[in-house]
Amino acid sequence: MSGAAFFFLSAGLAVGVWLLSLVGRHWLHLSPLVTRNGLHIAAGLWGWLWLQAPSYGWAVVLPITATAGLFIADWARQRWVLMRWLAAAFAWKEGGSHGAVLFPASLTLLSALFWQDKAIGTAAIFALALGDGMADAVGRYWGRIRFQFPWTGIRTLTGSLACWFFCALGVFLGYLATNTPLPIWVAFATGALGALVEAVSPRMLDNLLVPGVVALFLWVIR
Repeated sequence: MSGAAFFFLSAGLAVGVWLLSLVGRHWLHLSPLVTRNGLHIAAGLWGWLWLQAPSYGWAVVLPITATAGLFIADWARQRWVLMRWLAAAFAWKEGGSHGAVLFPASLTLLSALFWQDKAIGTAAIFALALGDGMADAVGRYWGRIRFQFPWTGIRTLTGSLACWFFCALGVFLGYLATNTPLPIWVAFATGALGALVEAVSPRMLDNLLVPGVVALFLWVIR
């Protein structure tokens, strides 16, 4: 794939999921929970495109650009009404864009560190997108048993179990996408570790810590 094709496909994915979320918020009146987690999961689709990146530079520069763009968008929405309307698609939680900015920041680090080991990088991207996104959605809808640490938000047992399963699924899909063999027990062990990290992560840092720990664990046991 050429650099231009990689850029336009990546930009098209980003703009497409943002527009769908914007329509969902303003015209379909979907809840912030649905649009926020939908964006979170859909953004993980970039992992498939990352495998087609023509060079190391392209793989790293694009998520850096997305990180800067989200940071600027949060700054602008605090000053202009139009930007608040446009940024409603992100349905940012109280406290601003920190969690959202850390998502592409994580993609940047994974791209930079695991360009030569794409199975691990892709597995961590998918674990972040699916595990963390589904944990929040499932926990808020069906969570009954709740727990919280002083430095975390409220977590639920159901959400943590969902995080375990979908982190494991993300790891499995990452290795499948790169045609790399992976014992199923490794996927579930990694998913359990990802769920544990998500449960104890300080507020808004799970987008950085979950993929980081997943990638580190897979790198250690490879």
